[in-house]
Amino acid sequence: MATEKMNPGMNVIQYIKTLLANGQIQPAIQKMNEVAPSTYQENEAIDIAFRFSMLMQSSSSMDTDKLHREKSHLVSRINEVLERMKDQLLQNEEIMDQKYAFTPPTNIPTIADNASDTPSQVSKILFMSANPAETTVLRLSNEMREIQNTLKKSRNRDDFQFIMEPQVNNSIIRQRIKEERPEIVHFSGHGGTDAGLAEGIVVNGSNGNPVVLTSNALGRLFEMAKEYVQCVVLNSCYSDAQAEAIKQHIPYVIGMSDAIEDTSARMFSVGFYEALGVGESYTEAFNSGTLAIEMEGLPGADIPVLL
Repeated sequence: MATEKMNPGMNVIQYIKTLLANGQIQPAIQKMNEVAPSTYQENEAIDIAFRFSMLMQSSSSMDTDKLHREKSHLVSRINEVLERMKDQLLQNEEIMDQKYAFTPPTNIPTIADNASDTPSQVSKILFMSANPAETTVLRLSNEMREIQNTLKKSRNRDDFQFIMEPQVNNSIIRQRIKEERPEIVHFSGHGGTDAGLAEGIVVNGSNGNPVVLTSNALGRLFEMAKEYVQCVVLNSCYSDAQAEAIKQHIPYVIGMSDAIEDTSARMFSVGFYEALGVGESYTEAFNSGTLAIEMEGLPGADIPVLL
Protein backbone atom coordinates (compact mmCIF):
# COMPACT_ATOMS: atom_id res chain seq x y z
CA MET A 1 0.00 0.00 0.00
CA ALA A 2 1.13 3.53 -0.58
CA THR A 3 1.51 4.26 3.15
CA GLU A 4 3.72 1.23 3.83
CA LYS A 5 7.38 2.28 4.19
CA MET A 6 10.33 1.09 6.23
CA ASN A 7 9.83 2.09 9.84
CA PRO A 8 11.49 -0.01 12.52
CA GLY A 9 8.94 1.07 15.13
CA MET A 10 5.74 -0.47 13.70
CA ASN A 11 5.03 -4.14 12.99
CA VAL A 12 1.92 -5.42 11.25
CA ILE A 13 -0.13 -5.81 14.46
CA GLN A 14 0.65 -2.24 15.50
CA TYR A 15 -0.12 -1.03 11.99
CA ILE A 16 -3.57 -2.66 11.91
CA LYS A 17 -4.41 -1.30 15.35
CA THR A 18 -3.33 2.17 14.23
CA LEU A 19 -5.61 1.94 11.21
CA LEU A 20 -8.48 1.01 13.52
CA ALA A 21 -7.70 3.84 15.91
CA ASN A 22 -7.91 6.28 13.00
CA GLY A 23 -11.26 4.98 11.77
CA GLN A 24 -9.88 3.08 8.76
CA ILE A 25 -11.78 -0.15 9.30
CA GLN A 26 -11.78 -1.41 5.72
CA PRO A 27 -7.97 -1.18 5.25
CA ALA A 28 -7.48 -2.77 8.68
CA ILE A 29 -9.69 -5.75 7.76
CA GLN A 30 -7.95 -6.09 4.41
CA LYS A 31 -4.49 -6.17 6.02
CA MET A 32 -5.65 -8.61 8.71
CA ASN A 33 -6.90 -11.01 6.05
CA GLU A 34 -3.62 -10.70 4.15
CA VAL A 35 -1.51 -11.80 7.11
CA ALA A 36 -3.87 -14.12 9.02
CA PRO A 37 -2.38 -17.58 9.64
CA SER A 38 -4.07 -20.50 7.89
CA THR A 39 -5.89 -21.55 11.06
CA TYR A 40 -9.28 -20.91 12.61
CA GLN A 41 -8.27 -17.27 13.05
CA GLU A 42 -8.26 -16.86 9.29
CA ASN A 43 -11.84 -18.10 9.19
CA GLU A 44 -12.64 -15.45 11.79
CA ALA A 45 -10.93 -12.80 9.68
CA ILE A 46 -13.05 -13.75 6.67
CA ASP A 47 -16.18 -13.71 8.82
CA ILE A 48 -15.29 -10.20 10.01
CA ALA A 49 -14.92 -9.09 6.37
CA PHE A 50 -18.35 -10.56 5.66
CA ARG A 51 -19.95 -8.81 8.63
CA PHE A 52 -18.37 -5.50 7.65
CA SER A 53 -19.80 -5.92 4.15
CA MET A 54 -23.25 -6.58 5.59
CA LEU A 55 -22.92 -3.53 7.85
CA MET A 56 -22.04 -1.38 4.83
CA GLN A 57 -25.13 -2.57 3.02
CA SER A 58 -27.46 -1.70 5.89
CA SER A 59 -25.71 1.46 7.14
CA SER A 60 -28.00 3.84 5.22
CA SER A 61 -31.04 2.55 7.12
CA MET A 62 -29.42 2.72 10.59
CA ASP A 63 -29.57 5.62 12.98
CA THR A 64 -26.23 7.17 13.92
CA ASP A 65 -26.09 5.70 17.43
CA LYS A 66 -26.75 2.16 16.26
CA LEU A 67 -24.20 2.45 13.47
CA HIS A 68 -21.61 3.71 15.97
CA ARG A 69 -22.34 0.77 18.31
CA GLU A 70 -22.05 -1.75 15.48
CA LYS A 71 -18.76 -0.27 14.33
CA SER A 72 -17.39 -0.24 17.88
CA HIS A 73 -18.38 -3.87 18.37
CA LEU A 74 -16.66 -4.83 15.11
CA VAL A 75 -13.49 -2.97 16.06
CA SER A 76 -13.45 -4.72 19.45
CA ARG A 77 -13.77 -8.10 17.77
CA ILE A 78 -10.93 -7.29 15.35
CA ASN A 79 -8.68 -6.40 18.28
CA GLU A 80 -9.58 -9.66 20.03
CA VAL A 81 -8.69 -11.68 16.92
CA LEU A 82 -5.43 -9.76 16.54
CA GLU A 83 -4.45 -10.67 20.10
CA ARG A 84 -5.09 -14.36 19.39
CA MET A 85 -3.16 -14.15 16.13
CA LYS A 86 -0.19 -12.37 17.70
CA ASP A 87 1.76 -15.41 18.90
CA GLN A 88 1.53 -17.19 15.55
CA LEU A 89 2.44 -14.03 13.65
CA LEU A 90 5.49 -13.50 15.85
CA GLN A 91 6.71 -16.92 14.71
CA ASN A 92 6.42 -15.87 11.07
CA GLU A 93 9.58 -13.85 10.58
CA GLU A 94 8.76 -12.96 6.98
CA ILE A 95 5.56 -11.19 7.99
CA MET A 96 6.94 -9.61 11.15
CA ASP A 97 10.04 -8.30 9.35
CA GLN A 98 7.82 -6.12 7.16
CA LYS A 99 7.60 -2.69 8.77
CA TYR A 100 4.93 -0.07 8.26
CA ALA A 101 4.63 3.69 8.47
CA PHE A 102 1.22 5.20 9.07
CA THR A 103 0.20 8.48 7.47
CA PRO A 104 -2.87 9.96 9.20
CA PRO A 105 -5.67 10.56 6.68
CA THR A 106 -6.71 14.10 5.85
CA ASN A 107 -10.32 12.96 5.97
CA ILE A 108 -11.03 9.89 8.08
CA PRO A 109 -13.01 7.45 5.89
CA THR A 110 -16.58 6.69 6.82
CA ILE A 111 -18.03 3.21 6.69
CA ALA A 112 -19.10 3.82 3.08
CA ASP A 113 -15.74 5.23 1.99
CA ASN A 114 -13.67 2.33 0.67
CA ALA A 115 -11.46 4.03 -1.88
CA SER A 116 -8.09 2.30 -1.95
CA ASP A 117 -4.66 3.93 -2.02
CA THR A 118 -3.08 0.96 -3.78
CA PRO A 119 -0.54 2.04 -6.42
CA SER A 120 -1.70 1.58 -10.01
CA GLN A 121 0.98 -1.06 -10.69
CA VAL A 122 -0.67 -3.39 -8.16
CA SER A 123 -3.38 -5.57 -9.74
CA LYS A 124 -6.63 -5.55 -7.83
CA ILE A 125 -8.65 -8.75 -7.70
CA LEU A 126 -12.25 -8.17 -6.63
CA PHE A 127 -13.67 -11.47 -5.36
CA MET A 128 -17.45 -11.43 -5.01
CA SER A 129 -19.68 -14.29 -3.96
CA ALA A 130 -23.34 -14.98 -3.27
CA ASN A 131 -25.16 -17.96 -1.83
CA PRO A 132 -28.75 -16.76 -1.20
CA ALA A 133 -30.73 -18.52 1.51
CA GLU A 134 -32.99 -20.43 -0.88
CA THR A 135 -30.15 -21.93 -2.93
CA THR A 136 -27.93 -24.99 -2.37
CA VAL A 137 -25.13 -24.30 0.11
CA LEU A 138 -21.72 -23.80 -1.51
CA ARG A 139 -18.38 -23.64 0.30
CA LEU A 140 -17.57 -20.21 -1.06
CA SER A 141 -15.49 -19.15 1.95
CA ASN A 142 -13.19 -22.10 1.23
CA GLU A 143 -12.60 -20.86 -2.31
CA MET A 144 -12.00 -17.33 -1.04
CA ARG A 145 -9.49 -18.58 1.53
CA GLU A 146 -7.67 -20.86 -0.93
CA ILE A 147 -7.27 -18.08 -3.49
CA GLN A 148 -5.99 -15.75 -0.78
CA ASN A 149 -3.51 -18.34 0.50
CA THR A 150 -2.35 -19.12 -3.04
CA LEU A 151 -1.60 -15.45 -3.71
CA LYS A 152 0.05 -14.97 -0.30
CA LYS A 153 2.48 -17.81 -1.05
CA SER A 154 3.18 -16.75 -4.64
CA ARG A 155 6.44 -15.27 -5.86
CA ASN A 156 4.74 -12.06 -7.00
CA ARG A 157 2.41 -11.69 -4.02
CA ASP A 158 3.20 -7.97 -3.67
CA ASP A 159 1.81 -7.38 -7.16
CA PHE A 160 -1.75 -8.21 -6.09
CA GLN A 161 -4.40 -6.81 -3.78
CA PHE A 162 -7.16 -9.30 -2.98
CA ILE A 163 -10.46 -7.61 -2.12
CA MET A 164 -13.29 -9.74 -0.72
CA GLU A 165 -17.00 -9.02 -0.95
CA PRO A 166 -19.02 -12.03 0.28
CA GLN A 167 -22.81 -12.30 -0.10
CA VAL A 168 -23.18 -9.48 -2.59
CA ASN A 169 -26.37 -8.00 -3.96
CA ASN A 170 -26.66 -6.20 -7.29
CA SER A 171 -26.12 -2.71 -5.83
CA ILE A 172 -22.95 -3.80 -3.98
CA ILE A 173 -21.61 -5.30 -7.23
CA ARG A 174 -22.09 -2.01 -9.07
CA GLN A 175 -20.69 0.03 -6.19
CA ARG A 176 -17.56 -2.02 -5.55
CA ILE A 177 -16.57 -2.31 -9.21
CA LYS A 178 -16.84 1.46 -9.59
CA GLU A 179 -15.00 2.18 -6.33
CA GLU A 180 -12.15 -0.30 -6.66
CA ARG A 181 -11.64 -0.26 -10.46
CA PRO A 182 -10.21 -3.80 -10.35
CA GLU A 183 -8.20 -5.51 -13.05
CA ILE A 184 -9.81 -8.88 -12.29
CA VAL A 185 -13.41 -9.48 -11.22
CA HIS A 186 -14.09 -12.97 -9.87
CA PHE A 187 -17.64 -14.09 -9.11
CA SER A 188 -18.34 -17.34 -7.31
CA GLY A 189 -21.81 -18.74 -6.72
CA HIS A 190 -24.79 -20.23 -8.49
CA GLY A 191 -25.87 -19.93 -12.08
CA GLY A 192 -29.59 -19.30 -12.46
CA THR A 193 -30.21 -22.52 -14.36
CA ASP A 194 -28.40 -24.51 -11.67
CA ALA A 195 -30.54 -22.89 -8.97
CA GLY A 196 -33.81 -23.54 -10.79
CA LEU A 197 -34.18 -19.88 -11.78
CA ALA A 198 -33.86 -17.96 -15.02
CA GLU A 199 -30.58 -18.01 -16.94
CA GLY A 200 -27.96 -15.75 -15.39
CA ILE A 201 -25.89 -15.24 -12.22
CA VAL A 202 -27.66 -15.53 -8.84
CA VAL A 203 -27.09 -12.83 -6.21
CA ASN A 204 -28.93 -11.58 -3.15
CA GLY A 205 -31.92 -9.35 -3.77
CA SER A 206 -32.75 -6.27 -1.72
CA ASN A 207 -35.62 -8.18 -0.09
CA GLY A 208 -33.41 -11.13 0.85
CA ASN A 209 -34.62 -13.36 -1.96
CA PRO A 210 -32.32 -14.52 -4.77
CA VAL A 211 -32.32 -12.48 -7.98
CA VAL A 212 -30.75 -13.26 -11.35
CA LEU A 213 -28.36 -10.97 -13.20
CA THR A 214 -29.04 -11.61 -16.87
CA SER A 215 -26.53 -11.71 -19.70
CA ASN A 216 -27.76 -8.33 -20.90
CA ALA A 217 -27.37 -6.74 -17.46
CA LEU A 218 -23.86 -8.16 -17.01
CA GLY A 219 -22.88 -7.01 -20.50
CA ARG A 220 -23.98 -3.46 -19.68
CA LEU A 221 -22.24 -3.59 -16.29
CA PHE A 222 -18.88 -4.48 -17.78
CA GLU A 223 -19.28 -2.14 -20.71
CA MET A 224 -19.05 0.63 -18.12
CA ALA A 225 -15.92 -0.99 -16.59
CA LYS A 226 -14.08 -1.78 -19.82
CA GLU A 227 -11.44 0.91 -19.23
CA TYR A 228 -9.89 -0.98 -16.30
CA VAL A 229 -11.25 -4.55 -16.02
CA GLN A 230 -9.05 -6.95 -17.99
CA CYS A 231 -10.39 -10.32 -16.88
CA VAL A 232 -13.70 -11.64 -15.53
CA VAL A 233 -14.03 -15.09 -13.95
CA LEU A 234 -17.57 -16.48 -13.59
CA ASN A 235 -17.03 -19.50 -11.38
CA SER A 236 -20.66 -20.60 -11.46
CA CYS A 237 -22.56 -23.31 -13.31
CA TYR A 238 -23.88 -22.68 -16.83
CA SER A 239 -22.30 -19.23 -17.04
CA ASP A 240 -20.92 -19.43 -20.59
CA ALA A 241 -23.78 -17.35 -22.03
CA GLN A 242 -23.08 -14.56 -19.54
CA ALA A 243 -19.37 -14.85 -20.35
CA GLU A 244 -20.19 -14.34 -24.04
CA ALA A 245 -22.07 -11.13 -23.23
CA ILE A 246 -19.22 -9.80 -21.09
CA LYS A 247 -16.65 -10.74 -23.75
CA GLN A 248 -18.06 -8.01 -25.99
CA HIS A 249 -16.32 -5.51 -23.70
CA ILE A 250 -13.61 -7.30 -21.68
CA PRO A 251 -10.47 -8.95 -23.20
CA TYR A 252 -10.47 -12.17 -21.13
CA VAL A 253 -13.59 -13.84 -19.76
CA ILE A 254 -13.95 -17.28 -18.19
CA GLY A 255 -17.29 -19.04 -17.78
CA MET A 256 -18.56 -22.57 -17.17
CA SER A 257 -20.24 -24.49 -19.99
CA ASP A 258 -22.07 -26.91 -17.68
CA ALA A 259 -22.66 -27.66 -14.01
CA ILE A 260 -19.35 -27.96 -12.17
CA GLU A 261 -18.77 -29.57 -8.80
CA ASP A 262 -17.89 -27.29 -5.90
CA THR A 263 -14.48 -28.91 -5.34
CA SER A 264 -13.57 -28.76 -9.03
CA ALA A 265 -14.54 -25.08 -9.18
CA ARG A 266 -12.29 -24.31 -6.20
CA MET A 267 -9.41 -26.26 -7.68
CA PHE A 268 -9.73 -24.33 -10.94
CA SER A 269 -9.37 -21.10 -8.97
CA VAL A 270 -6.28 -22.39 -7.16
CA GLY A 271 -4.58 -23.33 -10.42
CA PHE A 272 -5.59 -20.08 -12.09
CA TYR A 273 -4.16 -17.84 -9.37
CA GLU A 274 -1.06 -20.01 -8.91
CA ALA A 275 -0.14 -19.12 -12.48
CA LEU A 276 -0.96 -15.43 -12.15
CA GLY A 277 1.13 -15.38 -8.97
CA VAL A 278 4.27 -16.28 -10.92
CA GLY A 279 3.61 -13.80 -13.72
CA GLU A 280 1.94 -16.00 -16.32
CA SER A 281 -0.66 -14.69 -18.76
CA TYR A 282 -4.43 -15.09 -18.45
CA THR A 283 -4.37 -17.81 -21.10
CA GLU A 284 -1.62 -19.69 -19.26
CA ALA A 285 -3.49 -19.21 -15.98
CA PHE A 286 -6.65 -20.65 -17.51
CA ASN A 287 -4.73 -23.72 -18.69
CA SER A 288 -3.20 -24.05 -15.23
CA GLY A 289 -6.69 -24.01 -13.71
CA THR A 290 -8.03 -26.79 -15.90
CA LEU A 291 -4.83 -28.79 -15.36
CA ALA A 292 -5.25 -28.46 -11.58
CA ILE A 293 -8.71 -30.07 -11.82
CA GLU A 294 -7.34 -32.91 -13.94
CA MET A 295 -4.28 -33.55 -11.76
CA GLU A 296 -6.50 -33.84 -8.67
CA GLY A 297 -8.50 -36.54 -10.45
CA LEU A 298 -11.65 -34.41 -10.29
CA PRO A 299 -14.38 -34.24 -12.93
CA GLY A 300 -15.06 -31.17 -15.05
CA ALA A 301 -11.67 -30.15 -16.44
CA ASP A 302 -13.39 -29.52 -19.78
CA ILE A 303 -16.15 -27.32 -18.32
CA PRO A 304 -14.29 -23.98 -17.87
CA VAL A 305 -14.15 -21.97 -21.11
CA LEU A 306 -11.89 -19.04 -21.93
CA LEU A 307 -13.31 -16.50 -24.36
